[in-house]
Amino acid sequence: MKKYIKTICTGIMATLVLFACSDDFLEYEPEGVLSNENVATAENAEALVVAAYAGIANDDMVGPLTSMWVYGSVRSDDAYKGGGGRGDVDVVDRYEQYNLTIADDPLDWMAPRTWTNYYAAISRANFALDVINQIPDADYADKTTRQAELRFLRAHSHFVLKTLFKKSLT
Repeated sequence: MKKYIKTICTGIMATLVLFACSDDFLEYEPEGVLSNENVATAENAEALVVAAYAGIANDDMVGPLTSMWVYGSVRSDDAYKGGGGRGDVDVVDRYEQYNLTIADDPLDWMAPRTWTNYYAAISRANFALDVINQIPDADYADKTTRQAELRFLRAHSHFVLKTLFKKSLT
């Protein structure tokens, strides 16, 4: 009797396992994620262009990052950091003193943040270009203008990254 109960239970479980599986969970459309097909309209393309512009100098690029004065004028000795001493915004002071010895120094929040933000701007421009390229010319009168703007924003970001983070000649 025990032998039959085990066999019956095993058969029922195997049947449940076989019929409980489906492929529905493999074809899941994630919520909150935009795909190119979902946003390929002229109105959405304009919003993506605005987002690409916002990536160049937004609130996440705080203070000196927005104007780039630390990387340009302070590093070249055309401007001084100012403040109450060397400890006041010490990250900027290190740029002024040419004391950037460790690339991944946890105290240096400016360089990694600048790197990340400009690559995010490049990503935004690329996504917007992908979407705009899918929209027919008849549906989007400003298509060539926006494509040129996005290519410029992408090139500008690459230029800034090359200027700031190129390999030194020493």
